[in-house]
Amino acid sequence: MTNMIFRLENNTDSDCIEALIKQCFPKSSEKRAVSILRKNKSWKLEYCFVAENEGIIIGSIRFANVVLPSGSKTVMLGPLSVAEKYRGKGVGQTLVENALHTLAGHEDGVLIVGNEEYYEAYGFETYVVENLKLKGDITPFSLMGLEFEDDFFYNEKGFVS
Repeated sequence: MTNMIFRLENNTDSDCIEALIKQCFPKSSEKRAVSILRKNKSWKLEYCFVAENEGIIIGSIRFANVVLPSGSKTVMLGPLSVAEKYRGKGVGQTLVENALHTLAGHEDGVLIVGNEEYYEAYGFETYVVENLKLKGDITPFSLMGLEFEDDFFYNEKGFVS
């Protein structure tokens, strides 16, 4: 991993990222609430990063625009994808940290459906979004939020779209 770089995603990366996502997630995940929500959404490329090793994309983190019940807009993290060979080596951690650092100051909050144990380390919490829902199944994961603006999710109640 001597030639690893982390950089913003660009328009030419899409096919490689989609192939990586298919390797990382089972086809059955396409029916999950978060996949349905992200379908036909545009990516916020200014927050999306890739990890490259010797010119090959080995990791990716993406963010999609979503709308809260009040009509306010925010972003949803995911998917975070890391090629199996590189998992447990800090690639995912670096992608998340770079992306969240970039988001701070530009977004009021960010949502994710993910593993609580993993994402709590970055400040994501379930209680800040306890009144928000997604259409469809999210188990065994949890809907979590990270607020850059205090109480951004506080008055939100209903479905995210």
